[in-house]
Amino acid sequence: MTFGRTRFAAPTDKCSKCGAKNWMEVTYSDTVHTRGLDVDVEGLRKNYCTECRHTWVTPPQRQHNDDQIRSAFLVARDKAREQDGLLAGDDISYIREKFGLSQREASFIFGGGVNSFNKYESGEVLQSQAMDRLLRLTNEVGGRAVQFLRVCKGAPIGRVVVKPVLDSVIDNSVLNAEAGRMAVNKISFSARYGESSQLSVDCLYHRGDDKMILINRLPERQNVAQEKR
Repeated sequence: MTFGRTRFAAPTDKCSKCGAKNWMEVTYSDTVHTRGLDVDVEGLRKNYCTECRHTWVTPPQRQHNDDQIRSAFLVARDKAREQDGLLAGDDISYIREKFGLSQREASFIFGGGVNSFNKYESGEVLQSQAMDRLLRLTNEVGGRAVQFLRVCKGAPIGRVVVKPVLDSVIDNSVLNAEAGRMAVNKISFSARYGESSQLSVDCLYHRGDDKMILINRLPERQNVAQEKR
């Protein structure tokens, strides 16, 4: 429902469209989409002309309807927050103040828009699941997480560079290529991320090429123990 379907007019004893006096104020319920939520609102008011079926709202009715929508949104917001297990506004304020951040600073560090933390804490909008988990993680990790988030924007991520020996794999690829089809081979090698792990890189060999062409994508991390099973 949007109020754009109704006329906004000053109080009058006549229909604002056809001028008939056979009109009445009606109370109704509707579902209103506001601030990212579909809210069921009761007790809305508008005027209805029985002659031409025109509807319109007066300034007092508009104010009343806005108040009803606002109250219904608060109920729906709290219900959605409980269902999704999201942090409450005062929890977000606690985490922000714990690290001595203003709302504007927190918005810059964590993202979400210039006024995002003002809206999160006031309950005007709900934070996303991703933002909620980032805040929880920062609360547990501490100031190092905040310092990292301050400087990480636009910085390249660190990647493990491994140069495997490809001679045996290339021979296998050539045999496949001679069969008249593109060869796709998976090279498995070991690397360390601080624990036992295995990286897999997909490679393509095109017939007529003199070298392997690596697919440009991040390696897939796999657990060696699970691989041996």
